[in-house]
Amino acid sequence: MEFRAEQAFLNAQISRFDPLTTTLRKRSVGHFLNAGFLVFLEVILYLVVVLCVALAFFQERLYPLYLLTRFSRPEYVQLIGKGNVSNLNLLVWGLVAVIAVLSLCWARSLRSLRHKNAALARTGAVVKGFMGDLLQRKAALDALEQRHYTTLPMVGTQSSVGSGVNEVRNPGYDPAG
Repeated sequence: MEFRAEQAFLNAQISRFDPLTTTLRKRSVGHFLNAGFLVFLEVILYLVVVLCVALAFFQERLYPLYLLTRFSRPEYVQLIGKGNVSNLNLLVWGLVAVIAVLSLCWARSLRSLRHKNAALARTGAVVKGFMGDLLQRKAALDALEQRHYTTLPMVGTQSSVGSGVNEVRNPGYDPAG
């Protein structure tokens, strides 16, 4: 009775963990993005954030941005208008800030994605090992059942070895005819 209960328990565990092992083999991102490429993209995005912050400190020394300080001179303010000069300043620095924030968000997303892939790979390996242990245990129980088939009681569960053997129709034998 304990043998049959153990066999039923193993079959239930295998049927429960088998879909999990196939699901964990798939990565959360397609196979074209491996960990090295994710790290590379993450570093590039963090560099973009650092460059956006550096633009604020070196604005008067860089070509397109030193024009913003030049436009704030009185002769340009009269020509363009004070509101247009301030709007241009706000729009340029707003655009730099948006680029920095989006790059930071994308870099953090790639970091969490990389960690998720690593965790899934570790979990998949552990579950694969656990399934291997379950299958070895099931094979050992099946071998015991085959050796001692006649002495085991057929109570509660069906045997995994001899289930349905007599129910298969023999095409060469026709009892009706």
